[in-house]
Amino acid sequence: MTDIVQLNYPSGDHFYPKTHAQAIEGLSEEISGQINYPVTSVNGKNGDVRLTAADIGAATPGDIPDVTVTSVNDKTGAVNLSAGDVGAYSRNETDNLLENKVDKIEGKQLSTEDYTTEEKDQVTKIVDKQDRVLVSPNGSKFILSVADDGTLNAEPYVEGSEA
Repeated sequence: MTDIVQLNYPSGDHFYPKTHAQAIEGLSEEISGQINYPVTSVNGKNGDVRLTAADIGAATPGDIPDVTVTSVNDKTGAVNLSAGDVGAYSRNETDNLLENKVDKIEGKQLSTEDYTTEEKDQVTKIVDKQDRVLVSPNGSKFILSVADDGTLNAEPYVEGSEA
């Protein structure tokens, strides 16, 4: 008897090579009389067989009854449905929503803007950065400043000096 061989595609998926039944040694003896090969008829039809739904017990269009529809979404008569009738946006609403959408930018998050115009106006009035005198919990004072490269500097505060 010929061994059945499993081969692999480069992706690693397995397959079994196709062959003709007559190419398998011992097959005809093994299945003798159990399979009619080659097929000579299907459901009693011979030759070039074309099956219909009825041949295999499937429903045909004639099996589905006609039903008279009297209303759709509470509308009667000749009904024309709109997008709103079925809970969808109209074409204009969709276009408007798409036109006003905000695209996500890689590396950024969308958030609410809670920085008011009034606060923004006050900040724009500041011409230069301001150094500040801070008092620590133990009462010592120091000047905190920001260098041009963004680093913070802290120096002891001397009374009477300008901050």
